[in-house]
Amino acid sequence: MDKWANKVVVVTGASSGIGYGIAKRLTKYGLQVIGLARRVERIQKLASELANESGKLHPIKCDITNDNQVTEIFNNIKKQFGGIDVLINNAGCVTKNETLLEGSMEVHRNLIETNILALTHCTQLAVKSMIERNIYGQVINLNSIYGHIIPIAKPIPNLYPASKFAVTAISETLRQELYFLNNTKIKVASLSPGYVDTEIVRTEEGEVNPFLADLEFLNVDDIVEGVVFILSLPNHVQVNELTLRHVGEKF
Repeated sequence: MDKWANKVVVVTGASSGIGYGIAKRLTKYGLQVIGLARRVERIQKLASELANESGKLHPIKCDITNDNQVTEIFNNIKKQFGGIDVLINNAGCVTKNETLLEGSMEVHRNLIETNILALTHCTQLAVKSMIERNIYGQVINLNSIYGHIIPIAKPIPNLYPASKFAVTAISETLRQELYFLNNTKIKVASLSPGYVDTEIVRTEEGEVNPFLADLEFLNVDDIVEGVVFILSLPNHVQVNELTLRHVGEKF
């Protein structure tokens, strides 16, 4: 990880779960971590806790579905830090109580805007910064096992699998564009976890949702290790897809 010391990484959805774990670890590795999230106070608290680490965590309040806000933030990152070296598209939306047939268009639209369009917009802006400086950059899209298969589950997960299948396609399309159309040194990876123990799988009371009670979960640190693995590889080695599942996962 030494090659990334003091480099700039943007982590979306950094206020909880996997994004929080990634931001924390990469700060300890000496990177300049730009943590984006709506609940920015959580990142601010983490930044204070990491004040003595070799890197620095920079909290920024951001709704990644707001195009104008995202563009302004990325432009400010360029002005303040010179550019972006790594983008980790972690922010995502899960609609727990909406089925495909009965879910409102507002709920479905928010899921698509968050999981597909906002991810694409952040990628456009970050990759532009990388291309301008002709660097060995890295894009990591936090995907899901649902981006490759649709397990039989209760409740059936509405448009979520469709959005993650889209992330799989986006990641490969981006890889091809970066090489065939732009001849860049930028790598792209899709990181697809199985079930992970985050607040998404728990009720407001902190209990695992009953319909997931018999499943085995990865923990956040497992996924963070996957991110570190991708970033630790030599510049000429590209991970296109990394799938992480608990050894006891059924699907």
